[in-house]
Amino acid sequence: GKTLTLGSTYTDLTIENSAPTEGGSAGTFQMQGADLTWTGVTAFSAAKVYSAGGTLTLASGSSLSSTGLIDLSNGSTLVLNGAFGQSGGELTAANATLETAGDFSKTGGTLTSNNATFKLNGNVTASSNTPLSFKALTLNNNVLSFGAQTDNLTLTEELTLNDPNGRIEQGSTALQLNGGVSIDSGGVLRLTDVLNTGSSKVKLNGGLLAIDNDTTLASSILHLAASTIEIAQTKTLTYEGASIEIGASALSIIGGGNFTNTNPLELDHGQSQLNLSGIFANYIRTDSNSLGISVDNSSTVNDFSVEHVTPVSISPNQSFNGLIE
Repeated sequence: GKTLTLGSTYTDLTIENSAPTEGGSAGTFQMQGADLTWTGVTAFSAAKVYSAGGTLTLASGSSLSSTGLIDLSNGSTLVLNGAFGQSGGELTAANATLETAGDFSKTGGTLTSNNATFKLNGNVTASSNTPLSFKALTLNNNVLSFGAQTDNLTLTEELTLNDPNGRIEQGSTALQLNGGVSIDSGGVLRLTDVLNTGSSKVKLNGGLLAIDNDTTLASSILHLAASTIEIAQTKTLTYEGASIEIGASALSIIGGGNFTNTNPLELDHGQSQLNLSGIFANYIRTDSNSLGISVDNSSTVNDFSVEHVTPVSISPNQSFNGLIE
């Protein structure tokens, strides 16, 4: 195979093709910092493409297999204008961005992307026979879901959720968010499986943390602005993180489920307020005079430690039960 080198960042090349053929000994494309675009479906089974700062654009339905290679570095971008499948070969993205507008499927080969950003340009289902790992995820107000075989997604940088349209549908895929997650106003994180943030925090910054299945959360929750934890009826959130200091805003825990916490929910500020709706909570403590507790649907607390002025408001025909110390 021969090598085609694009000599400068201005030497962009578009290949208008409908059914390209690699031939018996496909060659090598050295993009350097230039852009290379295929307008038709392209199957890389032997060809090798290297980019060191350019943009490689592929049509929907393109694929990587056998001994094919796509190597992205130095701020390069791979733009997938639709579905892409990898059944073999090697896709390496070092300090690069993978943008996709369609489903991403990996059934074989090697994907090295732990220092790459995964950016959605449409709703995407990601399926992989090996754990997925990226530096960062940009949802772009789109939905990321996972195929059944995808065991794990790892992100290095903090994930920010700030729009209900930009969300993760977790399914049975474990989330390892090593940079933590910030659920800002309008943002939703709905858990159906494992979430682990390591030493980083789950920041409730005005959004919604929803628990749809029994879940154990070892990561600590940091409450920054009025937020909601929703626990589905009959489901349990077992919280093993540090005490949740409610701070100068309201935290609402709703949904009819159980909040099983070893360390307390703390009313620690004059403007702290805890709103409960159909919830069983294990441990609430006061560290300051506060706005207290509001109950609009009967709730129970196993251990309510009161040492400061703590108003309790209960809606008509509802109850607030448990041990008060």
